[in-house]
Amino acid sequence: MFAVDTVGMIVHTDREMKHVKIINESSRPTDELMPLLRVAYASAKDEFKRPCSRFESIKLKIGRTRSRMWCCKSNYDSGSICFSNPGRFDREQTAVGNQPCDGINEVIVGVAAWVFAAAKGAGLVAQACTRDAVQHYRQHKAEVDAKIAAVIQAKKDKISESFAQEVFDGFEQSKLSYKLDKLEEKEQVWQRKLKLATTKIKALRRQMAALRAAETRRQRKLEVLPPTTQEIQ
Repeated sequence: MFAVDTVGMIVHTDREMKHVKIINESSRPTDELMPLLRVAYASAKDEFKRPCSRFESIKLKIGRTRSRMWCCKSNYDSGSICFSNPGRFDREQTAVGNQPCDGINEVIVGVAAWVFAAAKGAGLVAQACTRDAVQHYRQHKAEVDAKIAAVIQAKKDKISESFAQEVFDGFEQSKLSYKLDKLEEKEQVWQRKLKLATTKIKALRRQMAALRAAETRRQRKLEVLPPTTQEIQ
């Protein structure tokens, strides 16, 4: 599975959903949605009426809604699911078909399972897939939510590490040794330039000396030449 963000860059691949292409244009990061989408896919894949392969993949587009908690649409081998922005309806209760859902995570699992099934010709059992997906999520809620939390925490850790490195770099750059090292680097650069300049000046001086010597020899030759006929008369 290739997960693609809003600027079209590949985010990551997923072995469990390797024949699903996800285009995520929502405000929910793809890697945070993946634990929920895996539950939905696992509940629907055994009901597919058409193969899900490299040549017949599922295309799933994830968007966002402005006024509703969610909506969805299924087509031949493709579908779209849209959710509200994080925090707006996250704790609301609703239903996907006749399956009650408590909170946005259950909604994402249920709606995605419905769309996966319907996209692969199993529309008649899409409601059952939704029910199974939501029930599975409820039974393994702590485990699935922990995976989501781990993704979020990993991002926070990465940001913290980056910030700590910036602070450390700033501290190192303020130290006297750092400043002296930078000055020595500049001195070495100018020493190389001075060496090149000295070599160039020596070469120019040799050229000027050679030109003066050649002119002196020419003048001496002119002084020893015999006088011309006009000069004798």
